[in-house]
Amino acid sequence: MTLQGYLDRIVRGEALNYEAFLKCLPQEVRARHRRMFRTTRVGGRWKVEVPDAGDWERLLALARRPASRAEAARQGDSHRHDTAVSYLLVHHHGLEDERPAVVYLAPGICRQGFQRKRRALVIENEENFFRPRAMLELASRFRDEVLDPAGTDVVLGGGNRVLRPLVREWLAGYEQVLCAFDCDPGGLAMYAGLREHAGPAVEFLQPADWRPWHPCFRRPPDSTASLAGAIRRAQDLELDGLAAAFSATRRFMEQEMLL
Repeated sequence: MTLQGYLDRIVRGEALNYEAFLKCLPQEVRARHRRMFRTTRVGGRWKVEVPDAGDWERLLALARRPASRAEAARQGDSHRHDTAVSYLLVHHHGLEDERPAVVYLAPGICRQGFQRKRRALVIENEENFFRPRAMLELASRFRDEVLDPAGTDVVLGGGNRVLRPLVREWLAGYEQVLCAFDCDPGGLAMYAGLREHAGPAVEFLQPADWRPWHPCFRRPPDSTASLAGAIRRAQDLELDGLAAAFSATRRFMEQEMLL
């Protein structure tokens, strides 16, 4: 939910998820939330009031979408607005050495020195991205088909980069986008964001059976709520085998465990 959505709930006197509400706020505001907000517990949620009119006006200003990255920075969080340009690193067929190509993206502009292939393999983590052939071999085993540089571009998409509008639009030019993401809430959120934009052309890279990979699920969740949320989201995304792996191991898996 957006900050404006939470403010609307506050106006209506509805209880809300307080932790999620705080995450919508800049760090400077979160640091003084106990002084800004008056809270009353209602079941598993919180009813929130903002006694000071000046604080309320500042919240309303934050909820208005900034017109630029600079304006967002003045509001206290530059990440509330996308950058005007984006860069991507891509391993593609024909590179002279291990250095990836750079794609430059701006509104209405795409500069790249290669012809895109039919398929993109988007890799979340740098460690795995810089082993493109090993990742293509792994993807080939997972999908029981040959994926090689002649038919697949390998794209670095970590840090939610792939969810930037310019990057999502660029990825939409591929017939198929395979997502090699961490098996955790962050990876699922990235996958869900791409699926929402590009639909069935986007697929989560996974084996036919997760059970042999259960020993690789090593990272404990931050909370039981985080684990439960990941299970629900995996089920919603029709990743039932992954949801079962979360349930069986009570752990998440970082992508580096694949290689």
